[in-house]
Amino acid sequence: MDITSHQREVWPQTPGREALYSQWCCFPPEKEGGGNSTESYLRKKIKSDFGNVRLNLCLVGHTGAGKSAFINSIVSISKGRIADVSSVKSEDIGGVGTMKLLRIQGKTTDLFSQVNVFDTMGFTLAKSPEDNGITDKDLKAVLEGEVEINYKFSSAGSERTGYHKRQENKPHCVIIVVSAELLQNMQLHGDSVLTRKMGNLHSFIPSDVSRIVVITCCDKISESVHQNVTEIYKSKTIYSIVQKATKVFGTPENMVFPIINYYKELSPNPEKNVPILYALLFALNFAADRQELRTQT
Repeated sequence: MDITSHQREVWPQTPGREALYSQWCCFPPEKEGGGNSTESYLRKKIKSDFGNVRLNLCLVGHTGAGKSAFINSIVSISKGRIADVSSVKSEDIGGVGTMKLLRIQGKTTDLFSQVNVFDTMGFTLAKSPEDNGITDKDLKAVLEGEVEINYKFSSAGSERTGYHKRQENKPHCVIIVVSAELLQNMQLHGDSVLTRKMGNLHSFIPSDVSRIVVITCCDKISESVHQNVTEIYKSKTIYSIVQKATKVFGTPENMVFPIINYYKELSPNPEKNVPILYALLFALNFAADRQELRTQT
């Protein structure tokens, strides 16, 4: 996502309107125009490149980040209707959402028929071990492929035994999911529980597993994006959050993807699909790279 001086140009700001770049993230030339043409290209690209490739993606992040909602969103796009394959906890309800290691498998008619998507228990911001979400031990075991499907996580910090090395469950790419609101309020150099947990995530990911960062709820920090999702790649606010994510997680900008999950809509729409499909395409590309490297060793 290199930004030229032309791309850094800021649109004139009108009263009550957020300052916008002309475009801080460029679509490839043949996909210019956005909307249906870009969405159609991304669909075809994912289907043709990964329709029959067996890959594992694993979602990790804090509770309420939108991990399960992201899974539902990509399946909704694939099916062309709003889908419910992973339970989503309402923001109004406290506690931890996903309690077991869940595997969402693509169907033959889906964009990614051979891809497994693993949903994990989130970590909380609490200092108490009893309310700490997924333990470091469980998280490391998941990322090493040592945890069985439907394994029930413990948030009490108790020592678990009986992990089994299962290479078929080891992810090829980890998708770190974080909400834009939480990231915006996070202190980079503070000593908070949140800062430590976010900063330590990269150390849990094995060297043969790729990673991307997906920033959810971008419409909640940018009024321009709330009004028009196509401005997600122009918003100065969103770009500043992308830059912050690179510092928190140690990933380059081209591995950070701002999106808006499906929460309230009754049907998918092409403009909202584009950022989600870009994130999915890059995750699959990087996953395929790591799969190839593993076969060479």
